[in-house]
Amino acid sequence: GDVRVGQVASKTFEIQNPGTADLHLQAVSSNSPAFTVQALPSSIVAAGGPPLTVTVEFHPTARGPQTGSVEVRTNDPQHGVVAVNLSGRGIAPEMAVSWPSLPNPLDFGVVKQGLTSISQRFSIQNIGDDSLGSITVSGPAELTFSVYSATLVPRASQEIEATYTPGSVGSFSGQIKVESDDASHSPTFITVTGPVTIYPAKFKVNTLTQISLDLVQPLGSVISVICDNPRVAVERLKFPSDKQLTGYLNVMLRAKLGPCDLIVLDSGIKKGRVQIEIEN
Repeated sequence: GDVRVGQVASKTFEIQNPGTADLHLQAVSSNSPAFTVQALPSSIVAAGGPPLTVTVEFHPTARGPQTGSVEVRTNDPQHGVVAVNLSGRGIAPEMAVSWPSLPNPLDFGVVKQGLTSISQRFSIQNIGDDSLGSITVSGPAELTFSVYSATLVPRASQEIEATYTPGSVGSFSGQIKVESDDASHSPTFITVTGPVTIYPAKFKVNTLTQISLDLVQPLGSVISVICDNPRVAVERLKFPSDKQLTGYLNVMLRAKLGPCDLIVLDSGIKKGRVQIEIEN
């Protein structure tokens, strides 16, 4: 049957002697390291007496079907060698962790100090053939995780949301640690990054104001910044130099009315969102 890798299961078979003379066992051995014959209580089966029970243990070291046989050698002139066929399957959970930007870090983009980032998602999947248990997710104090299950049946998966709330101004990096009872793939680490926005807390209406976004991860060559409020105009977007796409990204804003979310795009892909407050 199915036995979890690293564990042991046992089965028995009997040797009977319906003859008129004692049956002497010369050897009882397995031809596979996955199957072990336990010590026999006796090497003689009395004529017409009770059968002798042989115990065989199956201890798989890898996933998949495994076969073998136990060879029984005796002084029986007609059936001196008898083979008992054995089979079993090793099963085990296998944890696989993935996220959209794999193998790059999980990037929380641009976040204002004191606010919370857009959620980033990663998945935990059990691609094995036994239940995956003892699942835990942990990380730096700035990260918060959605509720998740501590177990996954074979071929099941779950998606976990992580949000980032910066505790101070400046760049951030760390690791999310995912653990389970899959010793071969636990723990798995996800590198996370997230810069923090540096800018005044509020803006005056109809005042041209510059803010600086601190970029931890390099951006591509097509950068845009938009506001979800059409009454807040992005009048200028400038890097320290035309070819330098890291460091500080300067944005000139003119606020006409109401708050907005400032959205940073890299080749059309959202890299972060910053809440802008407006005062009259």
